[in-house]
Amino acid sequence: MLAREQALEFEKAYGIKESDKNAKVENNYTSTYNNQIYKNGKVVVDGIGLDYNRKEVTNPRGTLFLTLASASGSKFYNPIGEQQWFVNKSLDDRNQLLTHFTFNKNQFKLETMDPYGKIIDHYTINKTDDFIANPNMKDRSITKAKLADFISEVEKYKPVDNKDNLNLYEKSLASAKEVLNNTYTSQEELDAAIEVLNTRLSSVEFLAKKVENNTKVSKEIKGEKVPKSNIRKIKK
Repeated sequence: MLAREQALEFEKAYGIKESDKNAKVENNYTSTYNNQIYKNGKVVVDGIGLDYNRKEVTNPRGTLFLTLASASGSKFYNPIGEQQWFVNKSLDDRNQLLTHFTFNKNQFKLETMDPYGKIIDHYTINKTDDFIANPNMKDRSITKAKLADFISEVEKYKPVDNKDNLNLYEKSLASAKEVLNNTYTSQEELDAAIEVLNTRLSSVEFLAKKVENNTKVSKEIKGEKVPKSNIRKIKK
């Protein structure tokens, strides 16, 4: 995983529906997962999953997290969400598992097997000497322009002057700018930051939305020219 944020549909994030009683959703907030549900139906989770969907990778970005079973008399529990967003692969066959690791300078390999030696899962990480010497190698194909343009556009918005509303607006911009200004930001992080900003803004109220049915006033908010005869009406 990469240590940034991403926005996901509720069910995709936690493996259960928002209406499931185990989610404990009240006032657009899930106490089970300690997270807000925004008006576009998405949640913002901490971390970006990199699903390579392969058994072997070379010079991967991010961090691999492993939660291993015990070889002793383990207890088994039914998880609330069967497939959370951060789980690439989950094994739960109600049996003890063993994991064997081998590693050297350029390779990290693990094999998970049952008590009888049958290999159930395996994964290998390879790292080249160039990557080891410079793990923060920049990807020249990335572009920050789309996120930068979106942030500039959002800064022109006029949020309703309410403490909670302004805090959410400012938090939304701050998190997006942090990604934009990061020296080693990847394309996955940049793309995710746009969706996260969109998601948070869906719950922010803006002045323009209150008068969107009044064409003349809307033009004034957008900075377009309005006949002088209408200025008094607009101010009123």
